[in-house]
Amino acid sequence: MGASYIPVDHAPSLVPISGTQVRQHPLTNWHYIPPLCVLCAFLAQNIQVNRR
Repeated sequence: MGASYIPVDHAPSLVPISGTQVRQHPLTNWHYIPPLCVLCAFLAQNIQVNRR
């Protein structure tokens, strides 16, 4: 395929948080969740997970 690895934020300085941290504490890290389309998907997934 010819793909090459390009590190973007190797030492998390541009975005100092992980996806796991956002999922564990979504309200605390709300400002890291992108605008509407991703936000809606995030909420829908978490509502389904919490219903189980």
